[in-house]
Formats: sequence, structure tokens, C-alpha cells
Amino acid sequence: MFRQVITPAECGGDYKDNFAGHAELYIDQTSDESFKNTTEPFKQAIVKKTAEYILSAKKREGANSTELISKFNINNKASYSMTYEQEYIQDDKNKIVDTKYFIKIRDKDNNLVSEVEYNEKLTKD
Repeated sequence: MFRQVITPAECGGDYKDNFAGHAELYIDQTSDESFKNTTEPFKQAIVKKTAEYILSAKKREGANSTELISKFNINNKASYSMTYEQEYIQDDKNKIVDTKYFIKIRDKDNNLVSEVEYNEKLTKD
């Protein structure tokens, strides 16, 4: 696994130290040929962390999660894939009280490996 250092100058001055920037860095790491030679537990941990950064970038910064997930799915060397899903939780009066956002991580055989979740409560307890 290589260690890449990104500076603002290397990114045309547009690099930001935020969730989207970290997601991009992790996606770049998983796109390197050496990534496929790491252990499965390491791959799963890095892929899960990538998903966490993507979901945080979407929910906290308004980043385009579809674009980030697509870039990951096309370029990663670990044979994992991600999908973005959301679920609305309703109370007994059918009022939406909570929204859950997920990124599901699957292996090359389409088995669910991990799931990253973000909740957004719309009502007070």
C-alpha cells in the first residue's frame, strides 16, 4: 500500500481538508494496484472508512455521493462495490419522523460485507 501526500498545490489549489477530500484520498488509495495485495480485514476496514467519509461528505457538506461511489466502484482494486440507499421511518400517523441513509458494501460475489448508516431525526424525542 502506498502513502500519498496531497498538497493544495498538487490539486490545483482546490483541495480541502474536509470529508469529501478525505473520501477522494481513500478512493485514490483503493485504486492503487498494491491495494489488492493487502489482507482482507485491512481492505474491509479501508473500504468501510471510505464509505463513512462519503456519507459524511453527502450529509454534512452536500457532496455528490453518487459521483464518489461511482468513482470508487469503477476504480477500486479490492473487488468491492458500494450502493447508496435511504429509508424513511414513519410514526403511527404516517408522519416521517426519521430518515436513515445507508451505504452498503458488497464483495465480488455480491455478499453484504458492511453497512454504514447515518440517521437524521426530524422530530424531537
